[in-house]
Amino acid sequence: QKIPRDTVERAALTAFEKAFMVDATRRMFTIVPVSDNVVDSWTTVEASEAALFKDLHKAHSQVITALRARKAEQLNAALDSFVTTVKGYDFKVWPYYGLLELELFMNKTKPFSIVQLVYFLAIIAFITALFDVKGARKIGFALFGVALVIHIGALTGRGFLVSRSPVASLYETLVFMTGFAAVLAAGLEIAQKGPSWFALSASVLSMFGLFLGDWSPIYATKQDISPLVPVLRSYWLNIHVTCMIASYGACLLAAGIGATYLVRWCLAGGSKAIAEEPSMQAMDTYIYRTVQVAFLLLTVGIILGGVWANQSWGRYWDWDPKETWAFITWIAYAVYLHLRMTNVARGPGAAVASLVGFWFVMFTYLGVSYVLPGLHSYVQPGDDTTIYSTVKWFVWIPAVIVAAYGALYAFGRSRAGAAGAETASETTSETKVESKAETEAAGKA
Repeated sequence: QKIPRDTVERAALTAFEKAFMVDATRRMFTIVPVSDNVVDSWTTVEASEAALFKDLHKAHSQVITALRARKAEQLNAALDSFVTTVKGYDFKVWPYYGLLELELFMNKTKPFSIVQLVYFLAIIAFITALFDVKGARKIGFALFGVALVIHIGALTGRGFLVSRSPVASLYETLVFMTGFAAVLAAGLEIAQKGPSWFALSASVLSMFGLFLGDWSPIYATKQDISPLVPVLRSYWLNIHVTCMIASYGACLLAAGIGATYLVRWCLAGGSKAIAEEPSMQAMDTYIYRTVQVAFLLLTVGIILGGVWANQSWGRYWDWDPKETWAFITWIAYAVYLHLRMTNVARGPGAAVASLVGFWFVMFTYLGVSYVLPGLHSYVQPGDDTTIYSTVKWFVWIPAVIVAAYGALYAFGRSRAGAAGAETASETTSETKVESKAETEAAGKA
């Protein structure tokens, strides 16, 4: 009798899974430390010394036997016995079991994915509030507050898991940057009791940033928690890098507020009246205040980076591409602050400057790391470092943004022109009616 092909395939797959699980349990699970030094690699149970880990080897053999027998109850009992045996070995480098539970909880709940949805709901509420829907603004703030708590909680949890500031990988820097921008926006909302432009801007930026973290190849492949390279195993990581990424977060928020300002200004056709509205003047002011915070953090971060470079490489400054572009970014924001203090860059000019400044930040943050070779280059096998990718991110996307604002401005101008023509027509009609009435009154006299 001929056996169906799918039955054979399922049997082969089952056999493969069985063999793989046994082999994985034997060779892939490196759970035995070779020393009390946290930097040293770990090894598998089979590769460890049987004399030192007699009970562990016995428990491990029971797991292998249960896997081969494919009996669920026997396997569960063997695994429970194995876990109990593992806990009996008190190695200093083994993590606290509360941290293991925290990591399992974060892997199951995926808080950074949940917070994207909450930010999205906050965005909808804030946009609804713009149409004077009763209660929408309060709902938006409540959702923004919930998102902020989850965001900060997830960042804190990851910090506990890695026992350092969560800023060592591209993914960690992204979630930290957006989180800092959201915290800063919450502070601005408290200071400015008006329309929810800051919370709306931060919600859009954080949602989009976390979405990139989950789906962009640049970030999504770097979500795992991995051991740090030797040069990063320093307390300076918690100081210098945290300070720099916080400054990038402030720059991100300034750019978000500037982008919101330009959208409103373009839709109004660039009229002076819209620029004189209190909410627009508040956005102009807080672009300036946010850039001041960013500039302070950037200055301190660059100085601390020099101190760390001297400790690691024996020099404070060597014109490494990252150092050079960080300095260029510092100059760009210094120019803006000078022009703002002299009342040259205000209103639309300040909004444009915030976006241009953030372009320098992004090139320093990503472009240098993936394009220019140097001590701060973090390119890994499989990363897209082609000139096409560079042009796509740092030329085409800004060009698309400029074109989009141009289209909005043209639409705003045409709408303003149509409204002006309608107003002029109504004024002319009213003038004609008044003139006719005056003529009739004069005739009767």
